[in-house]
Amino acid sequence: MVEHMRDNNFRSRKESILIKYDANGDGVYDNDEVNAIVDDYMNTMSNNSMLADTNEGQKKIMYFAAVMILLLSISNLGTAFLATTLAKEVKVSSDGIMTSTDGNDTTLMTMDKVDTISVPGNVVTNEGEIEYF
Repeated sequence: MVEHMRDNNFRSRKESILIKYDANGDGVYDNDEVNAIVDDYMNTMSNNSMLADTNEGQKKIMYFAAVMILLLSISNLGTAFLATTLAKEVKVSSDGIMTSTDGNDTTLMTMDKVDTISVPGNVVTNEGEIEYF
């Protein structure tokens, strides 16, 4: 039953294509009608070739993206491992001094630094007021 339906569908599609190229409807193909068939066939082959080239380009992009995702994932794991290792080797006491936990309690250099930057022009404060310099 299914084969019969497929066969009927194929026949009807084939007949519609044959009718499409029989421009004058006489049931015989002349040179112009055969040329139209060949032109359509060559256009279809050209379009298929361009689609295949596009498909190959897209595959290359997808492979590159997959490799980049893999490399970035590995670097992210490496960064996380480094951060946890560093966190294990350093501790900050209650008075804010950073020391190494290598057994010697070596104090690491820490420093407070505050810079003030002045910008000429108008500045909007938190209250929404404009201060002029």
